[in-house]
Amino acid sequence: MRKYAKTLLGVVVSAAAVFAIVRNISLSDVARASAGASKSLVLAGIVALALGYAIRAFRWWRMLRLGNPSVTLGTTSRVLMAGFAANNVLPLRAGDVLRGFGFRGALNLPSSFVVATLALERLLDLFSLLLLGLCFIKFSAITTLPRNIVHLVEAFSLGSMVLLCLSLAFGKIVRRWLLLLVDTCIRQTEKHSKLELAITTLTSLFESISAFEAIHLTVLSVAAWFLEAVLYICVARALHLQAPFVWACMALVAANFAAIIPSSPGYVGTFHASVLAILLLAGVDRNAAAAYAVLVHGVLWLTITFAGAVAYFSLRVKAWQTLPDSRGEIV
Repeated sequence: MRKYAKTLLGVVVSAAAVFAIVRNISLSDVARASAGASKSLVLAGIVALALGYAIRAFRWWRMLRLGNPSVTLGTTSRVLMAGFAANNVLPLRAGDVLRGFGFRGALNLPSSFVVATLALERLLDLFSLLLLGLCFIKFSAITTLPRNIVHLVEAFSLGSMVLLCLSLAFGKIVRRWLLLLVDTCIRQTEKHSKLELAITTLTSLFESISAFEAIHLTVLSVAAWFLEAVLYICVARALHLQAPFVWACMALVAANFAAIIPSSPGYVGTFHASVLAILLLAGVDRNAAAAYAVLVHGVLWLTITFAGAVAYFSLRVKAWQTLPDSRGEIV
């Protein structure tokens, strides 16, 4: 029963969020606004999203090549998209597990190294998203955003930058302290050994990244998130929202931090509630804000899930084609 508790909690949270939203809006007005969106602007947003994910794939490929120089960008892209699609349809961020363990054969890398690259990816994403959020706040003169939220973004931005810099610049010291912490808190068990392996692999990855490579990966991360922000801006313009474009960018930041909250696959409810809250602060009509949340989520979910499904089945076909036949030959 315990293994289903988190999934059940996520479903309950999503259902509560959806109920809270639906009871305060007109579904007919939301449907009408969504149907009247400019198709060309939505398509432009999808193109920006696709470019952003291409950059994410290239970024991950650069990391994976540190462990296997022969890994291809095509395989990396397919595994990445399959993982993101799985997060949209499976609970408990199963797509991350799929990327870390499900396709280690295709990547020809040990799972410990792949998981280490995912940890670095998350750290880069956190810093980039917070940095963009801070820039949106500071350079757009947003005055209706609560000051405690502004201070929180500032604190987290500084903290993530310090964590990233320390991890990349002082990998050996970080490893020594983390291993000491594990030895002190955990007995010599299988769990202890796995933690030691994970820490050693992660810090070794950090040590292998040069200063130039770290800057390059950070620039790629910021570019990927900026292109995703373009999608949010395009959808806002497609629906003719009467709000400065920066609020659409803030909706991106809020929606991605809402993903931390337990929810159903695809972040149904929590995504919509966070986007709705940001646009209400901007003075957008509640029904128009709900239509925006539904349309942005729909575009993200459909685009990523479709691309990921295609990527997943292409990986399975490729794996099947390389299976040895009855004579031990590769078919």
